[in-house]
Amino acid sequence: MGYSLEDTIVAVATPPGVGALGIIRLSGEDTFEIASKVLQRPSGKFYFLGDLPSHTVHYGFLVTPEEEERVDEVLFVLLKAPKSYTSQDMVEVTCHGGPMVLEKGLEAFVAAGARLARPGEFTLRAFLLGRLDLTQAEAVADLVESVSEEGRRAALAQLEGRLSRRMGDLAGALREVLVGLEVAIDFPEEEVESEDPLADRLEGVLQGIDILMATYREGKLCREGVKVAIVGLPNVGKSSLFNALVGEDRAIVTAYPGTTRDVVEARVSVGGILFRFMDTAGFRESGHEAEEEGVRRARRCMEEGDLVLMVLDRSRPIQEGDRALLKGADEKSVVVVNKIDLPGAWTLGELGGILEGRPVFQVSAKRGDGVDSLREALVEMVGKGERRAREVPLITNVRHYQALVRAREALLRSLEAWQKGLSAEFLAADLKEALDALGEITGKTTPEEVLDAIFSRFCIGK
Repeated sequence: MGYSLEDTIVAVATPPGVGALGIIRLSGEDTFEIASKVLQRPSGKFYFLGDLPSHTVHYGFLVTPEEEERVDEVLFVLLKAPKSYTSQDMVEVTCHGGPMVLEKGLEAFVAAGARLARPGEFTLRAFLLGRLDLTQAEAVADLVESVSEEGRRAALAQLEGRLSRRMGDLAGALREVLVGLEVAIDFPEEEVESEDPLADRLEGVLQGIDILMATYREGKLCREGVKVAIVGLPNVGKSSLFNALVGEDRAIVTAYPGTTRDVVEARVSVGGILFRFMDTAGFRESGHEAEEEGVRRARRCMEEGDLVLMVLDRSRPIQEGDRALLKGADEKSVVVVNKIDLPGAWTLGELGGILEGRPVFQVSAKRGDGVDSLREALVEMVGKGERRAREVPLITNVRHYQALVRAREALLRSLEAWQKGLSAEFLAADLKEALDALGEITGKTTPEEVLDAIFSRFCIGK
């Protein structure tokens, strides 16, 4: 991706499709000159946007620059640098939201001298011009893509700079230590103090990194959602439970075993948390290639899931497959006893110690009994009760987490060098590596190929 800031870029900033309104946005040094060729006053004269006050809204017509053919009746707002989203001159034109209107509007601006923006290029300019750091730029995409209340809150906190400030505090503490070490390197006759303060300061930074890293699981669940695998033998009611939890008929339900042969996923926000429910194939040896592939995928979902709902059918005798499934349960497993609306073929007591210490819920997926209680319990299991305003920002991004890991490892090496009495050069080299790792999070030392990958996932117009 080229990082030229000289071009004036244009894009539709609203989703594709038919809508009441659509927005076309421009940014760049020649924005006002270009827009003045296509934005016409009701009198027929053209606006000259450079003479208009910033952050004001105006009425007129969007026209083609050569034929002066009217495309649409519009409102537009102009934002003069540096007080705009990109820190450049910007214009945002509100049109009617028909695809043809927006397409013709884009063509008019391109004919007047703009070029089409690439994905994320507006936010990239905000980053390159210093309005946002990289964590805030990533938060923009997370906020746009958030589908749960927890995800929205985490993205907004990051956009407001909470993580940036924490990174700045940690990096500032390291730079102070590094300055002292560089003095020792430049003036070797001045010995570095061998007291604990230097080690204490490094330990303090390490503690700060550890606190941030400890939030990653919760942050990842906020951003990506909680994966819940629904597993069990054929015909125990997995698909019915899936439909009941999701609130609509997404999975096919029949009386015949083996109906589900692939993983069916649905995303639902429950209690402000995004859950990704996955209905899986029933565990059995069928000899059918498609069904056995479904079972393999079901096992993979169990391994990758944050929670696993192990479904049992209370209306039929317990089978060896049920027992085998329960014996393989771990701390993320929840037992769901289904079909309590039918006469029971067994009781919980008959399973002996196999259920000891495991959460057990009794439901009728068909009738809905107990399903709400199960949903509420799932919310509690992923820590909703502990999610509240906190001083420590959540780490939601694997890139940030990996950078913290590298910074931590470099600091540990620096402490080890200190304890061994090695020269200041060794300590300084490791501290610089730790600073570079922290700088990657905010964008101060991020390689260009990483920036390309980050901004390529943005939508065009953002």
